[in-house]
Amino acid sequence: MFASILLFSSALFGLVQAACIPQSHNDNFPTDPLTLYVAHQGRGILTLQFDTTKAANESLGIVDETEAGHQPGWICSRDSNIYSVARTYYPDNSSVSGGVFGFTRIGDDLSKVSENSSDGNGGVFCHINEDGSLMSVANIDGSTVSLHPRSETGVVGASSHLFKYNLTQPGPGTNDSQIQSNPHEAVFGPSGPWGQLMVVPDRGADRVYVYRVRSSGNGTADVHLAENITLPLGTGPRHVIFQESLGLMYLVSELDNTVRVFSIDTSKMSNDVVNITLLQTASTLGPGSARTLPINEHLASELALSNNGRFLYVSNRDTTSYDSDNLAIFAVNRTTLSPQPLEWLGINATNGKIPRHFALSSDRENQWVAVANQVSNTIFVFKRSSENGFLEEVKGNLTLGDFDLTLENGPMAVVWARPRDRGALSTRMDKQ
Repeated sequence: MFASILLFSSALFGLVQAACIPQSHNDNFPTDPLTLYVAHQGRGILTLQFDTTKAANESLGIVDETEAGHQPGWICSRDSNIYSVARTYYPDNSSVSGGVFGFTRIGDDLSKVSENSSDGNGGVFCHINEDGSLMSVANIDGSTVSLHPRSETGVVGASSHLFKYNLTQPGPGTNDSQIQSNPHEAVFGPSGPWGQLMVVPDRGADRVYVYRVRSSGNGTADVHLAENITLPLGTGPRHVIFQESLGLMYLVSELDNTVRVFSIDTSKMSNDVVNITLLQTASTLGPGSARTLPINEHLASELALSNNGRFLYVSNRDTTSYDSDNLAIFAVNRTTLSPQPLEWLGINATNGKIPRHFALSSDRENQWVAVANQVSNTIFVFKRSSENGFLEEVKGNLTLGDFDLTLENGPMAVVWARPRDRGALSTRMDKQ
């Protein structure tokens, strides 16, 4: 992915990065330390504490490191449990399958409660459904999605369902991005009828599979394909997020660098039918930008909604320069079901390279945004304005390792938790 980055040295990037950091100042925010969990490919699951009263270069610190298989690729949370999926080599180097790991939070420590195969190579995503009885796992290189039962105590078992995806012919994406089926996610809907949805964006096939998953509540489920969305060639669909209050689903695609907005009608869900209509396609690179060619120069990655549903954020990754990447910010039209729900507002620098993932803090106002910059191997925490949606200043800055162009030793995902809050958390902010 980085063959074209030959313009600058990593030392120069460090100077640019340092110049981007504004001075911190005191704020009237809660002073109790906040907790974050990071899936780091080289170090396992990192437990971080964020002290809002300290200066940016002192506010973040590692309080625990937990082994979680080979190259952890994602992290999610439910109640007092933390879950991660490892990329490959589970249970050992003789296997290419990924691994699914479950932990219980005990103070700052994580105690392992379960581990199983992800039933595919390239574990890249995991999620818990609404009633907490199922976990989904996407294996991007193995072209599979697996469903696993989850007990009331948080233990995740061996897979009960396995979906295998096939590609009839390669797509136009370069760098082997579309030579096979690549399910990048298998995310459940938030609640009610939407809670029966499971959406699988397939980067390699330019398709989005929408399933109806009827959970029995004891780890078993009845699964039916309800819709199959075909996208233009070279789209590279990656992740979705839901805004149930407006009946919307947002899809970010990494090869054409767009956000597509769909309306969802679940009125015929009882017949395993979901009606989905495309409303808008917006570039993540700014007004006037068209769909990009699928040549892996720009790669949109993650998206998130603010709790009040006013702002949508998307991370952009530029593989042609060492300059800081950015988050694109959109305003959401919440008054009516507009045919153009998104309005471009602007961008904020992430102060790092390749923001594979980011997360808004779990408080009501989403006061903080944590960004995992994969290649620069850093976590940055920004203060967020709830009024205009923009990131205002750096409040935390932690280096986790060396600048790494191999894409094998950096942070992959981050999730927030409050020490006093044991409620359901997730890297998917999906109930708006």
